[in-house]
This record gives sequence, structure tokens and C-alpha cells, in this order.
Amino acid sequence: MAFRASIQSLLLASLLFCARPFWAANPPAPAPELLSMGRALLDEKASGQRQLLEKFAQQAPDELNSSLAYLLLGYDAFSKKQYTAASQNFKLADQSASLLRDTAEYYLALSEIEKGNPKSAAEVLQGFAARFPASPFAAPATLLYAETLLQLNRFADAIALLTSSTVTLPQPDAAMLLGEAFEKDGQLLPAVAQYREVYYSYPASSQADLAEKRLNSLRTRLGSKYPDTNHDQRIVRAERLSAANQWSDAGREFQLLSALAQGEQKQSYLLRMGAAQYRARATWPSLSTLQKLKLTIPDEEAERLFTLAALFRRLGRNKDVEGYVQQLAEKHPQSKWYAEALFLAANQALAANELETADRYYRLVYKVFPSGEIAAISHWKVSWYAFRQRRLDEASRLFDEHLRTFSDSPQVSAALYWRGRLLERESAAAAAACYRKLVDTFPNFYYGLKARQRLEELPKPLSSPGPAASLPFDNIHRPSAASPANNVPVTRWEANLTRIRLLESAWLIDLAIEEVQTVIAQDSAASVLGPVLARLESNRGHHHIALRYGKRYVTSYYSRDLKELSRPVWETLFPLPYWADIQKNANASKLDAYVVAGLIRQESEFNPTARSRSNARGLMQLLPSTAR
Repeated sequence: MAFRASIQSLLLASLLFCARPFWAANPPAPAPELLSMGRALLDEKASGQRQLLEKFAQQAPDELNSSLAYLLLGYDAFSKKQYTAASQNFKLADQSASLLRDTAEYYLALSEIEKGNPKSAAEVLQGFAARFPASPFAAPATLLYAETLLQLNRFADAIALLTSSTVTLPQPDAAMLLGEAFEKDGQLLPAVAQYREVYYSYPASSQADLAEKRLNSLRTRLGSKYPDTNHDQRIVRAERLSAANQWSDAGREFQLLSALAQGEQKQSYLLRMGAAQYRARATWPSLSTLQKLKLTIPDEEAERLFTLAALFRRLGRNKDVEGYVQQLAEKHPQSKWYAEALFLAANQALAANELETADRYYRLVYKVFPSGEIAAISHWKVSWYAFRQRRLDEASRLFDEHLRTFSDSPQVSAALYWRGRLLERESAAAAAACYRKLVDTFPNFYYGLKARQRLEELPKPLSSPGPAASLPFDNIHRPSAASPANNVPVTRWEANLTRIRLLESAWLIDLAIEEVQTVIAQDSAASVLGPVLARLESNRGHHHIALRYGKRYVTSYYSRDLKELSRPVWETLFPLPYWADIQKNANASKLDAYVVAGLIRQESEFNPTARSRSNARGLMQLLPSTAR
């Protein structure tokens, strides 16, 4: 079957081709036994393993292996909340010139804090960023140092640290700490400014609620001296809540803004409030808000009409939907909201199985708005409907039109395949030309696999291409697998990769993952290291987490040649855990095991504990009540 063929071809081809390895440097070599000892200690909880590791650390052949062993012992104790033992081992790990000294010091400070000893933690953290300027822990250590200074009532020192840091500090964490430092130092107005920065600029953060509580407290303490809220800050908060899809809160913010505004501006804020209520599924409040509005700005009135159409669609009142679409056609024929309303009405008709009505609306979308964002999908739906209705000449013309006009659309591979199937009626050679283009351009797509099958089944020999010469192939190109981050060489993070390999060599997978995540959080270009996260999780058997990382960071992998990625990356993207059980049960049910694996990948991503909202469970996402 197609899925089985794709998996087999991936695995066989990847044996022959090898992409660039993750590790570009030649790091110092840890002792091989560290890996097995680390796994036994952290994962298998083997008895007596700590004693063996302590002996190894004391008798290690060099500082590297000694520091790795002590780091491993320290992290094991830290994970078990044995903070005294953790501190002792992290101190020993910090005595060598290891590349991981910063990791040892950072976790030493954390251990001291957990022991209730902020003074010792502060001594460890003082000057951390200066000692380790390139460390991924430089910013977190600076914030941790500020926290310890606050615990030690060294408020002025905390303020100086946070306002003159040599490293870029993550927000809103730094602003929250700075606000606390100002407040405890008696500088209430600067504290208000920092808490407002958190509350208004980072409203979706976990710190926003605490910032609001502290602002309320300061309002009481300051009384009449409490500064008025900046209008622009309110707008920023409302906009960022909307961007975070926190629609209920966004609606309340726009309501507050409307209460402070007059005239046209007030109406604009009420429109935003009504739109937010709609997206928060507060249907009747949204209707009440929007039906009362008198908007004078054309685009805002168009948005109001579209949102009302969407609300009435939700209520199943199709005649009202059509009425608002007609108003948009008459009053705002060039507005994007008219295009959205047409698409809305088309989808509504399609859901109601009113196919002719849906076809009419979809046609209007791409004819009135040929360069709009939803033109391509609308055109494809019309093309597919013509094919399903067996209007084959029209379908051929529409498929060609789609390939010519919307050559970058996600439906191009489908259009190529079905155009080829129709061409088989005229010329096998013409159809073959279509399939070859599909295989060359979309080799790992579903329709690329189907095209390979059709090429094998076409009669031989093939004659002259005939109609294929006029097929609109020129603008069809393989989807790009590149993103801005992909253009950055991995060697830029060579030092981090070396550190990650050292951590992995001692089975300190948690710390290796933390390293990668911290680097990516600090530099978006470092997303090229995402496949390392996938590999680390895969190596310790967390295949579902590895698969998610692979999907997130290995861009457009269906568009890549097999030789572009290494075998481990392909195996991360198409894992086969539980393979023996899958084969056994698939064979018993007379099913293709690869198809079953494909379904598991789609349904649960190989997470055995997956549980859906409808209570479907496990690899196959079965309902306990029906086992289906």
C-alpha cells in the first residue's frame, strides 16, 4: 500500500544517503561506561548504582569524566530533592575546567536556594554572566541572582543588577522582579511602571494576574498619587489578548476602552468588543452589541456585517446569512469581508449538502477576489465539485486553470494527479507526463506515491506526449523546505552542540534538552537545533514527543529528497515503536501493519497515554464504551 511503500522507501534510501551529522565538533571523549551508569541511575533506579558512580568519579582518568560523574550524581540527588547531597556533588563538578562548569554552578545555586540558603546561592551567582557570557544559563542565572538578592533584602543591589544587566533578560520575568525590587525598596511609582509593563504588555503571561493584584495594592497605598493609566497601554493589552485568542478578556478590555471614548472611536471599540464576543462564543451578547452600532468607516461596517452573518450562521438562520452577504455585495463589493462572507456562506451550504449553492458562492470568491487568500481553496472546491459531478471536460479545464493560476496552492498535487487520470482517456503518454511532474515535484506527498503507482500501471511503450505539451507545468515548483532559520549554519552553535553531546554521554538527557530549549528561546534562528530535541527524546523512548518536535522543526519534510535528511531524522518523523505488537495484531485482523502504524501516527502520535476530549484513549484512540 502507499503508506507502506513510503516507509520502506524512506528506510532503504536512508541507508544509502547520510545527511550532515548533528555534531560538527570533536569534543573531549567521555568514558563509554558513563552512559550505562547514567541510564541505570536515572531511569532504571538500579540499587547500588550511586556507590559505583561515586567510585568512578573519585578514580576517573581525567577532569572531564570526573566532572561529568559528579554532575550526574548531583542531578540525581537534585531530582530526588536531596539538596544537601546535590550541593556537595555540584561543588565537586565545578572544580574542574569542564565545559559544563556553568551548568554545575547554576544547579548548585538552585540547590542552595532549595536548602533555604539564599546567601550561599548569591555567592555562587555573583558575576555568573561575566564568568560565562556565552552560557545559555547567563540570563536565567541573572534572574535567579536577583531573586536571592530580594530574599536577602538587598533591594538596591537587585535594582542595579536588573537595570544594568550585560545579558538580555527574558520578559516579563525581569520586569516583574524589578517591580518587586522597587516596591520593597519603597520606590512605589517605579514599581507601578514595572507592574503595568507586565499587566499591559504581557497580558497572556502567567505573571499578569499577580501584577494586577500588586497594582491594586499599590493603588490603595498611593491613593491620589496613583498615576492615571496610559490609554495606549490599554490598547496594547486588548490587542495582545486578541492575538493570544483570549477573547473574553479582550472583549472586556475593548468594553473599558469604549467607556472612555466618544463618537467614532467609541463605535470602533464596540465593534472590536462585539467581534471578540463572537469569537468567545458569546453569541447573543455579540448580536446585541453589533446590531446597535452605527459605523461610518466603510471597512468597519463591512466587518460588522460579516460578523453578523457569522453569528446567524451559528444560529442556523440561513436566510439572515444570505441577507448580510447581499448587503456586503451591494455596499462593500471590494471589501475582504465580502470575500470572507461568501466563503462563510459557501461552507454553510456545503455543510447543509446544498451543493449547487455552495458551488455558486465558491465561484464568486475566486472570480471577485482572484488574488485573495481564499481564492485558491475556493477554486479547488469548484474544480473538485465539477469532477465529482462527472462534468469531466469542465473539470479538466478547471484543473488546468488551477495549476496555471494557483501554482503555489496546497491542492496543486491533487490537481496534477486528477488531471493525469482524466488525460488517460486521451493519451497514456500525456498522463505519464503529468505523473512524472508530480513525482519530481512532490515525491513524498500522497499523490506523489499514487502517481508512481499509475506510472507502473500505464500500458507500455508510451507514445508521443500529445496533449501534455500544453499542460501548465512551468510555474509548478517543489515547495520550499527552507525558512530563514534553515539558512543559518548549525556550526554557529558548535559549542552548545559539544556541551549537549557531553551531557548525553552521561545520560543527562533532561539537562541536554534544557540546553537546547534555552538556546532556542534566546535566539529564534537556533530553531535549526530543533531536530536535536527530537533525537534526544527519541533516544530515551519518548517517541510521541520526538515526533512533535520533528513536525515542528523539520520544515516541509514531505517536500525533501530522502538524502537531505539522515536516517535518524526520518525514523523520528515516521517512528515504528511497538512494531512487533502492531504487526501481530494487524496480521490477526488481516490489516496492513504499515497502514495501522500510519493511523496511529495520525491519531495519537504513538503516545500510549493519549486521551482525547471525547475520552478516546491509547495508541488507536479507541472509546472504552465501544472499543471503536
